[in-house]
Amino acid sequence: MLRHAAGRRWLLLAALLCLSDCSTDSLIASSLRRAIREELAGALSEHGCDLRPPEFVACSGRCYLPLVTAVTHEQATAHCAQLGARLAVPRTLKENLCAAGLAGHRSVWLGITDLAVKGEFVDQDGRSVAEVLGNVWSEGQPDNYQNREDCVEIWPTNTFPNVRFAEWNDRDCSAKAIPMCQLDL
Repeated sequence: MLRHAAGRRWLLLAALLCLSDCSTDSLIASSLRRAIREELAGALSEHGCDLRPPEFVACSGRCYLPLVTAVTHEQATAHCAQLGARLAVPRTLKENLCAAGLAGHRSVWLGITDLAVKGEFVDQDGRSVAEVLGNVWSEGQPDNYQNREDCVEIWPTNTFPNVRFAEWNDRDCSAKAIPMCQLDL
């Protein structure tokens, strides 16, 4: 048993070293690193360890941090990256409700755009988000208003009378909203 535990520790250490030193030039390497991080986080969580930085809030199996200053989508992406995180991409209804709850009554950027293919909203890795969540769009959205809305926000319920809690809107990427960072452990 002791030998097995020591072997697992070395394996975890090797994986952590790889996470900090492995190349992330390709989408495959990036996805592999994320998968390794998630597996490590799950294994450590089973043993009472928590990799979440204290400023991030654990909610529905993810770690979120809404930042304070409203910025463009590009700036929001950079601010989250500086924290070792990325813009949030809710994959379940519960994750979406967590992100919206942490946003309060502020508009927050998500890591979802249709910049690559108009009308096809994907995350930073190019994965579609439509099939996973179902309909989280506000009524009449996405509408690509003035043919300039390519980024996705969770908008506040006080925006229009028909907007419900945690609904999405497509928005001009140069508009300003709060970054909702998501930590991929």
